[in-house]
Amino acid sequence: MGGRSEPLHVLYVGSVLDRTASASLDASFDRAFVSTATGAEDGLDLLAESGVDCVVSGYDLPDANGVELLEAVRETRPELPFILYTDRGNETVASRAVDAGVTAYLPVDRDTDDHGMLWERIEAAVEASEKRRLDGERIRELRRYERIVNTIREAAIIYDEDGRYSFVNEYVAEWYDTTREALQGQPSRLIEAIRERADGDPYAELIEGDREELRGEVEAALGDHGPLHMEYRLTALEIDGTVEGAVGVARDVTERKERERQLAFFHQLVESAGTGIGVYDETGEFIYVNRASMELFGVDEGTLEGMNVWEINPEFDRERFEEYWNSFSPGETRSAETVLSVGDTSVPVETITTRAEIQGDTYHFGTISDRTARREYERELERRNDRLEQFASVVSHDLRNPLSIARGRLELARTEPTAEQFDEIERAHERMDTLIENLLTLAREGQTVTDPEPVDLRELVERCWATVETADATVSVDVDVTINADRDRLKRVFENLFRNSVEHGSTSNRSQTDDSVEHGGAGVSVTVGELDDGFYVADDGPGIPASDRTAVFETGYSTAENGTGFGLSIVRRIVEAHGWNIEVVDGTSGGVRFEITGVERRSDAPAVHSADQ
Repeated sequence: MGGRSEPLHVLYVGSVLDRTASASLDASFDRAFVSTATGAEDGLDLLAESGVDCVVSGYDLPDANGVELLEAVRETRPELPFILYTDRGNETVASRAVDAGVTAYLPVDRDTDDHGMLWERIEAAVEASEKRRLDGERIRELRRYERIVNTIREAAIIYDEDGRYSFVNEYVAEWYDTTREALQGQPSRLIEAIRERADGDPYAELIEGDREELRGEVEAALGDHGPLHMEYRLTALEIDGTVEGAVGVARDVTERKERERQLAFFHQLVESAGTGIGVYDETGEFIYVNRASMELFGVDEGTLEGMNVWEINPEFDRERFEEYWNSFSPGETRSAETVLSVGDTSVPVETITTRAEIQGDTYHFGTISDRTARREYERELERRNDRLEQFASVVSHDLRNPLSIARGRLELARTEPTAEQFDEIERAHERMDTLIENLLTLAREGQTVTDPEPVDLRELVERCWATVETADATVSVDVDVTINADRDRLKRVFENLFRNSVEHGSTSNRSQTDDSVEHGGAGVSVTVGELDDGFYVADDGPGIPASDRTAVFETGYSTAENGTGFGLSIVRRIVEAHGWNIEVVDGTSGGVRFEITGVERRSDAPAVHSADQ
């Protein structure tokens, strides 16, 4: 019987049936297993206790009749095959049995012992019942599939060989604002778009078996939805060995693509930012850092990701970080200044940190800005403020003195005009003019050198000595090096240092006049020589006491009665504007020595010579 391998379990209920019927069923033991019950009650008990494939019952039972037993069975087992096998058959009994749902009504043939007809009816009834059961399961399964297909929120479609709709789910119908029936047989705009944008006919290749599947993305105008980005996947639909079309799924990914474009835009924006940007979570681990952050510390891509905050910020350890994390309120932003270190690189930075909750998780994200340039700017601002204070001091003090002299002499000249009065007034104005010019020079020379050039130091020194009135002072030049410098401003350094040696290097009494040439010619010898990282200017004059070596660079400081006190102050400003250092030490032959260090040498570029020097 069909593909069934196990024997049928038949329940026989009755006392009238000849033993020959039971023997006939027993003879078919390889195909049937028979349980017997003499009455309806015993039969129902056996039916409840074991799995039964078919019930065979007589009509006359000790406690009921076969139709009554049938009615009781149908209450719990409406699909179970039930054969009424009786020698009491008549039209009334048969009619009642049919009304009660009997599977077969078979009269007993008393003239023969052959019960083969009964076995055929049993097999047919069980086979038909099994088929109904399987068909019902298939129908239920198909209904589940249909429910699933119509419930999913993406297009599920069967196409015919020409790319027309054979089946669409409810989602497709809703998407086109129509019915499934209205779409069947219509050409698919998606298939048309795939064909329009491809070389050849990829859909035909799928149907003909030249492709295992057809998948990808396409932008097209579908229905009234305008330009959309669709993602699709199609496979051939084969039924009984014959390809009858294709089955596929498609989804509208326009919003996803737009989000991806936005994410790509913002990612590029963050990666292109000129400031460091980082994100870390509650464990203190960096989950993202941009390119600027890596460039800030000179590390390779991916180095910082996975590191903990306390690995680069010495102000934190794990416990301190947890306190810091828990101290933040949602959405709070804080700024701080600190020094971050990665490997051997330490950078002073300003951080701006914000707490944000994204998709249920909390993060800290913020910017990391290098404060080196800002600190240098602040230092430069401080230097400028110092110069402004010095200028104010000179204006309020040094300029007032010659101005007062000029005013006093002018009052005397009004009542008693003499040549001496006007000479004093002229000298006072000259003094003020010198002070003003030195003030302007000091202001200009304090600006940072931003575009240095190669300068031949020996050539510049010799030219500078030639422009200074040195009387019988001598110079020895022991340098042969090219350095990076602002030539014009470096020229002023040497000129001022030479004048200082000539004016102050004489052993003569300079208290009577400011004629430095006259008194500077007492055999003072000046030497310009090289240092490992710079150069020096020395003389063999009386020198500078150790207690005054810092003060000599202060604006207004001078040991000469009529000196302005700007010469060495200007020298220091120019030196610092180059990023160099200057120090006053004892000369090797007495006198004073000015050492300028931190100078960058140039051996790979020709020196620049100025024809007008």
